[in-house]
Amino acid sequence: MKQTITIEAQFRCEKCRSKAMEIAVTEDSVISVAFKGANRDQMVITGDGVDAVRLTKSLRKKLGYADLLSKTEHAYVTTPLPGEIFLSHHPQQLEFYISDPPPRSTCTIL
Repeated sequence: MKQTITIEAQFRCEKCRSKAMEIAVTEDSVISVAFKGANRDQMVITGDGVDAVRLTKSLRKKLGYADLLSKTEHAYVTTPLPGEIFLSHHPQQLEFYISDPPPRSTCTIL
């Protein structure tokens, strides 16, 4: 399940930001890391199954201060159209959806 994690930390210099980014990208399943906020003091980590608590603790250990602000999970929601074959690949499972076209009306009254 894809998720977005926002962590606030104290970045005194670019070297601290670089160190924080290095810590974040070494975590399993991290897809991207970005900085936001007025002073670029918030990290936005996007991943698939990232352990937010472990990542926050790692940042605290190296930087001295880190606070987990939010964690949002995004479900993969896909709906096939009638008559369409849909294939979705997820690391843990492989799903196939086959949808039949809607039946034709047999009503003869006009």
